[in-house]
This record gives sequence, structure tokens and C-alpha cells, in this order.
Amino acid sequence: RTTRSTLDVRKLGMKLNSLPKTFHDAVIFTRMLGIRYLWIDSICIIQDDRQDWSNQAAKMREVYSNSFLTLAAAHSANCESGLFAVLSDEFKPRKLSLLSRGSRHCQLYGRRLPEFCHWWQYSKYEVFAKNPPLFKRAWTYQERLLSPRILWFTPWELQWECMEAVGCECSTSEDFFDKEKTPLPIFTQDYWAFPKIRLAKWLETPSNPHQEWARIVGEYCHLQMTKESDKVPAISGIAARIGSSRPNAEYLAGLWADTLARDILWHTINSQPAKAMDHLPPPKSYRAPSWSWAAVEGPL
Repeated sequence: RTTRSTLDVRKLGMKLNSLPKTFHDAVIFTRMLGIRYLWIDSICIIQDDRQDWSNQAAKMREVYSNSFLTLAAAHSANCESGLFAVLSDEFKPRKLSLLSRGSRHCQLYGRRLPEFCHWWQYSKYEVFAKNPPLFKRAWTYQERLLSPRILWFTPWELQWECMEAVGCECSTSEDFFDKEKTPLPIFTQDYWAFPKIRLAKWLETPSNPHQEWARIVGEYCHLQMTKESDKVPAISGIAARIGSSRPNAEYLAGLWADTLARDILWHTINSQPAKAMDHLPPPKSYRAPSWSWAAVEGPL
């Protein structure tokens, strides 16, 4: 962590072996890709300086949208776990057979995979309960949608996600929107499991902006937020990206002026609109008007 007390020391440099395991691995991996710069939020943002945090939070869209690649330690609960997960013996590769043709030999390996090892295999609400830690964090949702490319380091394998496709070590799903070709469950045809691709498609031909924003907010509100004051900032980068395709729409604390009559008809899960606020405690400090979904906790 960079704090006001460590800022001057950080400017002089950091020893690689002094970094937490995940950051250490990220530096090595970045160097192997031949990329010079690596941005890590807890190092590049002064953690105990609210003004610096606010300034940098406002730049999240630029940071992630202009990145070459985002490395996501999906399995890690904290920065000490490293990028690469340690497989249990049950899932480690095993020798199968040796193929030979003349003087050429090829060793085949196989490995067992869990029944569910891809985030797109879960139903809409199971995904939030069963997926690895990083998929449950609200801040990560914005980073995911804004990054052009993400390499997910999951508990079982590396998985790829960009604006056009997803893929993994055990298979690929380049044709997952082709109902004739895809081996994936039919719910993926509705794009919900691939919010990055869904948003990219919407931005190409913007239509029905209320529906797309409602989907984004619905997915976002299922995720975990450490600080309730981050509710609005943690989605502001996505709002800015959406706003670039809605130049005449004013953004109003999580809703849009041009679709306000529909946007304001939100309600929490398992409640009626008229009673949506009845069972919810008020936030400890003001963060949004009472008519905004950002003023309450819980899924919508």
C-alpha cells in the first residue's frame, strides 16, 4: 500500500521481493509479455489520501479502457495468494499415452476439471455465490467491463475475455452466440453471462438504453461492496462510457434524465416497489438521493 507516510519511499523504487505475492507475480508476468508499465491500484493511489483517491477514481475509465491487458487473480482472496492457483492432486495433469511416428514422439497429458470451472456455466444468480472471490467484488465489475482484454487466473486454469469472445485452456467458445455451434447453455444467448461483450455490442448500435443500463445496475447490485460510500464511484466509469453514446442524457446519481420515468421504477429483490425501502436500513452517510437505487443496499 502507498500511503502519505510511504509516498516518498515509493518514488525511489520498490524491491521486487518486498511485494506481496500477487503483485510480484504480476510484475514477472508483465515483463515476460514485454510490457513496460504495470498499474496496481493500491500502489498507484495514495490509500489514506481522500483527495487523491477521489481524483484517481474519476480516472478509472481512462486507466482500464486504455490498458493493453488486465491481469485478474480471480481465485485470490487477498494480495498474498499469487496469480497462479495451486491445483490439488485430483486436478493435476497426468500422463495418458505416448504417440509415436517413426522417430517422432508426442506425450499426451490429460487432467480432470471440476463440473463447473467457467463463470458462464452458472445460472444468473448462482454465479454470485459460487464464483471465485474476484467475481464477487463490485469494483471488479467496472474494471471488467472497461478493460479491452482480461486474463483471468482462476482456481483451475487461465481464461480469456475480450470484447468479442471468451476462451480457456480446456476449450474455446468463440461461437457462443451461434445457436447452431455453441455447446454452452442457452441462457448465454441473452448475453447476461458476458456483460463485456454485451456492452460492446450495444455500444456499436445503441438502442433501448434503459434496458442495457438496468441490466448493468442489476448485475452490479448483486456484488459485494466493502465501503458503502463507494456505491456510486465504483460504477462511474461505466456510466461515463455509456454517456459517450448518450450525449444528450444527463446522468443523475445512477439514473438517466432521458429515461428517468423508467429508471426510477427500481425495487429490491423480493419486495414490491411501494415497499422497497421498508426493510432496508438507511446508509450511514449520504451517498445518493432516496429515489436512486444507489441509496440502498442489496440486489435489485
